This record gives sequence, structure tokens and C-alpha cells, in this order.
Amino acid sequence: MLLRRGRSGPEIVAELEAVCAARLAALRAMDDEAFATETPTPAGPGTYESFMGIRVFDCWVHEQDVRRAVGRPGHLSGAAVDRSLANAVGTMPYVVGKRAGAPEGATVAFDVTGATARRWAVTVEGGRAKPVPEVPAEPTARITADVGTFMALACGRADPDEELATGRVAVYGDPEVGTAVVRNLAYTI
Repeated sequence: MLLRRGRSGPEIVAELEAVCAARLAALRAMDDEAFATETPTPAGPGTYESFMGIRVFDCWVHEQDVRRAVGRPGHLSGAAVDRSLANAVGTMPYVVGKRAGAPEGATVAFDVTGATARRWAVTVEGGRAKPVPEVPAEPTARITADVGTFMALACGRADPDEELATGRVAVYGDPEVGTAVVRNLAYTI
């Protein structure tokens, strides 16, 4: 950060554009075999493709941080958002079962709305939380939020109690289970 402190905004944007163009060219030159190569990732061993998926998530989340900081919301649909939301969806069994401690037999449904909408549910069965193939009509708790709010909560960028108080995230059904999940959504920092 300090290296760029004396540089103008346009200079930094030009550098970012040059670095992005070079990186995109390198990625486009890779073949399927290169993307299938095993490599360490922040989530443990994986392929280079899975590592790049994590980078997409990271870049989109930090873009959203900047957008919130400068009051310019946006970029809430498209491939990067789809990939980032999929990352969060995959972590919800951990959130529901371990972090929130939902009881045996509980099912928590998630309704993410907006330009990137998705519905899914997680149930606790045999002491473990797992995704269910179909969202039940009457889950134990249902959590609804637009994609920006949901991801801000999942990434630890929003205060759960404030989001509940303003209605940007809502809990239906069992308030204890639903509120515990909302308060424990942050699985990344």
C-alpha cells in the first residue's frame, strides 16, 4: 500500500488494468491439463481451477468492500457473483451444524433474492448438517436476504443484529434457530 501512496488514482488504475490484462492473457493460454494440475489452495489441496475459483471469490468480495466504502453498490449478477455465492452455499452445512448448532432434525432454508437469486436448504440429520435436494415448504427456519446482504453477512462484512433490525435479512419460522444461523453466517473474514 505504501508503495503506491504517492501515485495518482489514474496511475493506479492504469497499473491495475495492465496487470489484469497480463494475467488474463496467461490464463487464456492455459489448457485443460494445466487447470487440472494439483496445487495447494487456501482451502487445502485442489486443482489450479479450484484455486482460481477461490481467487474469483476473493476478488469479488474485495470489490464489494470497495463499493460499500465509496457508496457505489453494484456488480450483483454475473459469473463472479454466481461462483462466489456457490462458495457460500457450500459452506452453509458447516454454518448451520457447527457454528449455529442447529438441533437434530432442524432444516434451515435460504432464499437469496435479487439479480442473483438462489434457494437451498440444509438439514441436521444423524448429528451432521447436510444439503437437501429440495427446499421444504415448511422448514424449521427460513432466512431471506438479497445477494449483497447475504454475502456481506457470510463474509463478516455486516453486523447480523443490524441487518435483522433493519429487515435486510429476515427470519421466518423458528426465531431461535434462524437468528442463530444469521448471527453465525460469517465463515470468512
